[in-house]
Amino acid sequence: MITVAYGTLTDTVRFLLPSFCKLCGEKLVNERFYCVCESCWGKIPLVSAPYCGCCGCPLSGSVVMPGEKALLCRECRRQTPGYDMARAVGFYRAQLKDIIHLYKFAGRYHLYRPLARLMSAELASGLLPGDFELVLSAPLSAHRYRERGYDQGELLAGEIARLSGAVCLRGNLCKKKARPPQSMLGRQERMRNVRGNYYLKCPSEVKGKRLLFVDDIFTTGATASECSAVLKQAGAKAVYVFTLARGE
Repeated sequence: MITVAYGTLTDTVRFLLPSFCKLCGEKLVNERFYCVCESCWGKIPLVSAPYCGCCGCPLSGSVVMPGEKALLCRECRRQTPGYDMARAVGFYRAQLKDIIHLYKFAGRYHLYRPLARLMSAELASGLLPGDFELVLSAPLSAHRYRERGYDQGELLAGEIARLSGAVCLRGNLCKKKARPPQSMLGRQERMRNVRGNYYLKCPSEVKGKRLLFVDDIFTTGATASECSAVLKQAGAKAVYVFTLARGE
């Protein structure tokens, strides 16, 4: 009987049946990045300074107003969001948009690992304060969970918590009822759609804690601001919002 080492057999299968990048079609040579090649990961359009010191909105030609410690956008000057600070890794376009679509809508749930590594690397660079103790995500409706089979936000939050040494807070922040998807609404409609629709099962878990609120896309910030307000009302010391992408 001929014995073949598992590693050798696996390498042979990979050579005969190679995988290809779901974005550009190139042959995959590094499984650490799953179904997207390393080159496409490297082309993600990152958000860079200058940006609003509160919501992270990209700014150009702005100056610090009297009494302000940092640049603030028009919206944050007009109304202070529920969170303390929000940042995003990149813009919701090109490679990042395609990767998020694979992750959320094509069943490629395993992409949470490289996506969380990407987010953790940005956190390590000082994009947000690193003193958070708890990591949590926006709650997914039961309908969306049944449809998708997994909670994309919670997977990211869990992995970021593991990589950072923080605790992932699961199942505490909840929705009161299912409402129309935010992606189908305008700015003012988004604000009304989320208002009063979140609550905490156990408020004492967040009291006095610094939290990292994780989501996939930041568009108007309505969801992040509403959830953060609920957390702050329960006594959270600080809420930092961190998303994969920012809409333009």
